[in-house]
Order: sequence, then structure tokens, then C-alpha cells
Amino acid sequence: MLLRKLFIILPLLLLSSCGFRPLLSESQPTTKALNSVEVSIIRDREGQQLRNRLLDFMNPHGYAINTKYRLDVQLVEAKRELSFRKDLVARRQELSLKAYFNVVDLNTGKVIFKNFSESYNSFSLGPKSDFASFSSYISEKSARERMVEILAQDIRLQVGSFLLHHEQVRKNENHTG
Repeated sequence: MLLRKLFIILPLLLLSSCGFRPLLSESQPTTKALNSVEVSIIRDREGQQLRNRLLDFMNPHGYAINTKYRLDVQLVEAKRELSFRKDLVARRQELSLKAYFNVVDLNTGKVIFKNFSESYNSFSLGPKSDFASFSSYISEKSARERMVEILAQDIRLQVGSFLLHHEQVRKNENHTG
């Protein structure tokens, strides 16, 4: 029993002594920096879904009020067929979504961070490989939704990590200069 308690408490003590801080907790500077990001309109349906997820992740209490930055995102989609039947009709498809994004400082109008994130997913077209079947439609829709969720989480982490570093550098420059 004592060993079990020690097993639970010891990792917590080690994490607290190493300087571990969660990146996205409510009280962290990263969360405050993400709250100051305005997310631009992204075209197409996946773009709308991605923007909504980014708004939820970056500003969980509503829209950014004191915006310092703007996040511009461009989505590129590709689709390819996999796993063919004997009559060369595809049974699976692979989707890829690549999001190219920029963080723009609204004070200077300059791009301060530029990167991309990508997500891949595949889905079954069904036994008949009928592209018009309802099961194929639902499979593709679910795959797209999962990909958008992954992209939104990845973009949030990349932008949050950058802004945390950027804000610390900015504070250090103000204190020294």
C-alpha cells in the first residue's frame, strides 16, 4: 500500500522539481497569447470547420478582444485511390489536408511565424466501391472531420509555442533596452 502511494506521488514530485509547466493551462502566458490571436476566414467547408475549431481552442471564452496577431491559413487537399479490386476499381481512398499558416503581427503588419501542418486519413469505399453510396459519403466525412481536428490541435500547439517564445523575447528586449 505504501509502495503504491509512493509510486503515485514520486512522479508528481519529479515533474514539479524539473520546472514542468503545462503549455495550455488557463493561467499560462501561452493561453493569454493565444487569446490575442484573430483567426482569418478560411475558404471551403473544411476551412470553416478548421476556423471554428481554432476559435474554440484559442479563444474558448469567445472571440479575441485585444488582438495583437492574425492567423492566416490556406488549406490544400489531395485525394488518391488505394487498394484496387481485380477490375481496377478502388476500394479505399486516402485524403491529405495540408494547412499553410502565417502569424501576422498587427502592429507591424509583418509575418512573424510561418509554418505548415498536415494530416492524412484513409477510408473504405465499401464492397462495391460505389462512390455515390451513403456509407462512402459518411466514411469520407468522418475522415475529414478527424483530419480537421488534428490540424487544429497541431496549429494551436505550434502557434502557442511560438507566441510563448516570442512574448518572452519581447519582454526581455523591453527590460534590457
